[in-house]
Amino acid sequence: MLQMGLMELGLLVDRRYKQYYHQMQIIISSFQVIAEGGVAKTYTSLALETNSCRFRCLRDAIDSQVTRFQ
Repeated sequence: MLQMGLMELGLLVDRRYKQYYHQMQIIISSFQVIAEGGVAKTYTSLALETNSCRFRCLRDAIDSQVTRFQ
């Protein structure tokens, strides 16, 4: 029962990451229109990298708990 809940939570994290990534792509496009050059890409790539790492750590923690209960 707990394992199923953790697996559902893992799927939710995956969906939220995909939503976040899509929204960041929209923001990057908007920044590139407003701020010419690579200024926007520098900021948004740092934000994307940082938050991707957080999503990955959360997903890894959930996966480790799932394997622990198998």
